[in-house]
Amino acid sequence: MVHIGQKIKEAVEKKGMAKAELARRMNMSSSNVHKIFLRETIDTGLLIKLSEILEHDFLSFYPKL
Repeated sequence: MVHIGQKIKEAVEKKGMAKAELARRMNMSSSNVHKIFLRETIDTGLLIKLSEILEHDFLSFYPKL
């Protein structure tokens, strides 16, 4: 199973975006962003918002039903 938090963290690092900048764009604290990096599962709405901000298709990690 994909550890989605790790994939999000990798995308943030690849984009060269600071955790604080992602937090600002997500309208949340840096500590909440850090908690996202630790998650193995995630809400679809949050994943879509992260996909838009990071310009990365995180939904591609999940098979179509």
